[in-house]
Amino acid sequence: MMELLVRGVSGADVKALRKALVKALAEAAAGFPGLARGDTFDAVLEAALRRWQAGVGAIADGVAGPRCQMLLGLRQPAPMALDVRTEAVRQLFPATKPANVERYLPYVVAALQALGLTDRPMVLAALGTIRAESEGFLPIAEFPSHFNTLPGGAPFSAYEGPSSDLGNTQPGDGAKFKGRGFVPLTGRANYTRYGKQLGIDLVGNPDWANAPEVAAVLLASFLADKAEAMRVALKAGDFRAARKQINDVNGGVQGLDRFIQVFESAQYVWPAVRSSAARSTKGGKVVLQASAKRPLTARKDTPDLRDRPYQPPPVSLLDRFPTDADIATLLPRYARAGLIRNQGAEGACTGFGLACVVNHLRWRKAGMPAKFESVSPRMLYTFARRYDEYSGEDYEGSSCRGALKGWFHHGVCNEADWPYDEVNGSRRYGYAQRAAAISLGVYFRVELRAITDLQAAIQQVGAVFVSAYTHAGWDALKGARKVPKGHDDLPVIAFDGRPSETDGHAFALVGFNSRGFVIQNSWGTGFGRGGFAVLSYADWLANGMDAWVAALGVPGVLAGRISASTGAAAAHTRAAKAVPWWDETQAYAHSVVLGDDGRVQRYLTEDEPNRNLLHQVVNLPMQWFQTQGASASKRLVIYAHGGLNSERAAVQRARAMGRHFVGNGCYPLFIVWKTGVLETIVNLLRGAAEPPKVAGMGEWLTDKSDLLIEKSIGRVAVRPVWNEMKQNAELAFDSSRGGDLLINALSQLAGLCAGQLEVHLVGHSAGSIWLGHLLSALAARAKLGTVRSVHLYAPACSLAFANRHYAPHADLMRQLHIDLLSDRLERNDNTGLLYRKSLLYLVSQALETDLRTPLLGLAKAFDPAYTGWDGSSATGNALRDWRSAAAQAGLQLGSARLQLLDADQTPTALSPPHDTTTNHGSFDNNLIVVTRTLERITGGKLKNPVDDLRGF
Repeated sequence: MMELLVRGVSGADVKALRKALVKALAEAAAGFPGLARGDTFDAVLEAALRRWQAGVGAIADGVAGPRCQMLLGLRQPAPMALDVRTEAVRQLFPATKPANVERYLPYVVAALQALGLTDRPMVLAALGTIRAESEGFLPIAEFPSHFNTLPGGAPFSAYEGPSSDLGNTQPGDGAKFKGRGFVPLTGRANYTRYGKQLGIDLVGNPDWANAPEVAAVLLASFLADKAEAMRVALKAGDFRAARKQINDVNGGVQGLDRFIQVFESAQYVWPAVRSSAARSTKGGKVVLQASAKRPLTARKDTPDLRDRPYQPPPVSLLDRFPTDADIATLLPRYARAGLIRNQGAEGACTGFGLACVVNHLRWRKAGMPAKFESVSPRMLYTFARRYDEYSGEDYEGSSCRGALKGWFHHGVCNEADWPYDEVNGSRRYGYAQRAAAISLGVYFRVELRAITDLQAAIQQVGAVFVSAYTHAGWDALKGARKVPKGHDDLPVIAFDGRPSETDGHAFALVGFNSRGFVIQNSWGTGFGRGGFAVLSYADWLANGMDAWVAALGVPGVLAGRISASTGAAAAHTRAAKAVPWWDETQAYAHSVVLGDDGRVQRYLTEDEPNRNLLHQVVNLPMQWFQTQGASASKRLVIYAHGGLNSERAAVQRARAMGRHFVGNGCYPLFIVWKTGVLETIVNLLRGAAEPPKVAGMGEWLTDKSDLLIEKSIGRVAVRPVWNEMKQNAELAFDSSRGGDLLINALSQLAGLCAGQLEVHLVGHSAGSIWLGHLLSALAARAKLGTVRSVHLYAPACSLAFANRHYAPHADLMRQLHIDLLSDRLERNDNTGLLYRKSLLYLVSQALETDLRTPLLGLAKAFDPAYTGWDGSSATGNALRDWRSAAAQAGLQLGSARLQLLDADQTPTALSPPHDTTTNHGSFDNNLIVVTRTLERITGGKLKNPVDDLRGF
């Protein structure tokens, strides 16, 4: 089978891929007409492949390489000389996020297997090369630097011209064929060579080199081309010669020290004599074995005032729980059901410990049957690490809270859907939807030192999720595989009274007696008595870390809402029937939520494992486009709200507006890019609400009070908040942040739509700043062609900003539409009920660096007769440049594309009657304005009129 199957290739391998996808997608395959037929990789096949990739936790990029082929059963994995699990490999990458290793290692391993590079020297050479080239363990695109860019030249200009030996023959080749991948593939000559070698058009699609499947196969291909020479050099201990073999692709031996460190560390991670305690194989299935060096990496929860404390009910406690009779009759059945787990050699105790609790609760709820399937410890552990790692702290292990957050937000599937495969991390299509059926209801933190509270929680619920530091007594405990017949059969973990403070471990408390808590561990049936033991109360008081009591939730309700996997799938169907408002789940399915650092803070369930936006920005829109018919326009509307919105308000807006977009043939994405600024500004303004001693109350309520606010609280306290918000808008487009991920996803969506995608941008107030950075980032990557129109409501960006980010794009300037307030309404508006003009006045007069800065959203900026700006030469140049660009584009007061609102009320003839006070915040509530925007985008009268925009 070909190593890489991508759009455009044909043959028997593509036919086999189609057949495998039909089987894997099951009922969902019906959503891709013609999927079962043909031998050419077309748009339908790519859309189906992306749908399946998103549904199994693979990166949904539409490339079927060795890893995806293995997951689909089209290729069998070859035995590896080394046990390349995440926990082992991460020890070779001490400065790398473990999530990156977990995410991309399976692609690298599959590529090495596909090309037969499974021996120890070549596996280490691959890992050493990644460490030397891109220590982050992810494929990266090269950034402009003094190494690749000439002084004063265009980015990557050093890669062009007669002095370049990269085969770049056309202007712009330096940037087009910049370095990409695990090993930077650089230059037209290399893209041409390896594209032919792999059977794909890398010259026409250079971004493919950064797709994980392609990047991994390129790495393996580089190694395969030099394999014999590298083996000889490595056998001789000549690391420099080995490194130079692969680095000759780009010249030099940089990163040699890191390359060597991988081989040195491997001596400890994988000794020459392989430990028999690590893994074994039984019936073709990996079986985890207990390890004397099992990592104990559970860490203590960080303090969080939002934790809800457990309040035990006033119920008398039993002397022993469960009773001896219950132990004798139920524990054998529990053990036979396979619910005593073994985490093996990986430090996955948070996943296994929480799985013990979930299994215990579900087993009791189901009537304690003799056969019962466990939930997936792997899913719980994966999300525990994800929530802990992305909390802004250094990563080491995972916490109980992280595991509970994962269960709360995503549910948990059964182990058949996500087996504990440490290398491939494979999961079955549809796991996310099925995970919603096993949801977390309420959970409370239990006071550590309140032994009776813990006993009450155990007696009330049956199992409590805890973590504690361990010590030598745990390892010294003699085991017996038979389950106990009563409390007296349970051994006590020996404790010498000395607190440990190391080797954190998560497990379940499932009972208590006079000696201590009965624990269920995840070290197999050989621990204690059949997997159970007693942790003395003194041991717990000295070493306990955290304790949580949790209860099962209602199936399908995640994080207190209808599950995203259920709601998102039905969102588009229900919206087309003119449902009054979307529910919150539908709104979040269409919302890209960014934090203050520009990073995506909330992903859809199926997107979460890979931390990208491909599912939300490619798969879901493409599914919706397919329901509209082949001839329908593929319109994507990106809406960026103003900076004065909380996340809650932004989601409310999506709930109200979303149905109007989809009801008129547009798929909306709402950018929730900044939260809480309005509250901050209002609070700061209210801090200045007390009238000054030098003025009377009448004077306080005049323009002088506004001037005082501008000079004092505005410039001193509010300006930093505004500047931070603007910086965050720019920060979103740094590498791997939200804007950057959005552009990558939009590029792939455009490829799927084969030239039919129309992107329309709509922004309110400071949303114009976010969209301006988006336009510049798109232009820098030559991706601006899909943007067909821009619509701005009272834009809060300066003219200088507009000159940098809007004016250079002449074609878009002719498709730029602006809705403004008249100057009279700007002056009649208020901000926070204290500043008695609009927000734009406050920005212009106080928040921008220069006083009285002309803003794109102020009508005065389009009035040549107005001379009240600050008078600096920079302001004069900005005004002159913008007016020239606007005149050339036909964007002038009185034109259809520059609408001025000058009415205190905006009555409409639409049904039901709806009046909206016309002020700075009212544009997206205004039926006429939103209707006009949608008519511009769709090119005609609306099929479904905008009838209600209240409530946000």
